[in-house]
Amino acid sequence: MNTNKNMDERQKKLSTQSMAVAGFVAYFYGIFMFIAKLIRTKDFKNVYFEFGLVVMMTITIFVYRMANKDYDIPTTIGGRQLPTGNTKEDKNSRMFYYIRDSLSFTVIMTFFNYKLKGAEGLLFEMDNSYLGFILHGTLLFIIWLFINYLWHEWNIKKYNAYCKSLEEEIEDDNYEDDGHEYEKWIDHDIFKPLEDQIEQIKCPSCGKSHDIDYPKCPFCKYDYYSKKE
Repeated sequence: MNTNKNMDERQKKLSTQSMAVAGFVAYFYGIFMFIAKLIRTKDFKNVYFEFGLVVMMTITIFVYRMANKDYDIPTTIGGRQLPTGNTKEDKNSRMFYYIRDSLSFTVIMTFFNYKLKGAEGLLFEMDNSYLGFILHGTLLFIIWLFINYLWHEWNIKKYNAYCKSLEEEIEDDNYEDDGHEYEKWIDHDIFKPLEDQIEQIKCPSCGKSHDIDYPKCPFCKYDYYSKKE
């Protein structure tokens, strides 16, 4: 029975991974076709379908990742996750990533803009095209750095909150595993303070203690009134 269950889980995992790989390939293929067609035709009207497809897939990936707590944590070029703490060193490390990523994006987008439209596609019309490219790239860099910073810091905040909630759940489970979950079933009257308990008396016959309101010892039947057993 357990073998069949493990096989089903394994097949389900493999199926999910296969779909993820297929979606990953299709997503980047759509981006590639969008860029290639845009460069070839130099007309955005010819890439409406590819653009819409990429946008829809991006939204789908975003919703899926958020639903599965898969946050977009920044990583190095080698794939190592950057620190997610709030110390000065951690923040500086992430800021270096944001600057590097924004600079790469700016260079790529400025290059494509030049290949597609030349100086006519610049945000600033200037006699000196080189100065126009510099101003265009600077503004694009600032905008993308701002977006990049807000996006990843929001993800890190959500990621840290999620990790904290998991730690609290683990602490609660450990607390219950120590037997504290049974506290609600304990008759706390047994452990109430001494001043709330009935006064005890020691039987002179058997030596055992019991509540003082017993006329006879409940153990040996010693009669306190007649002084007879």
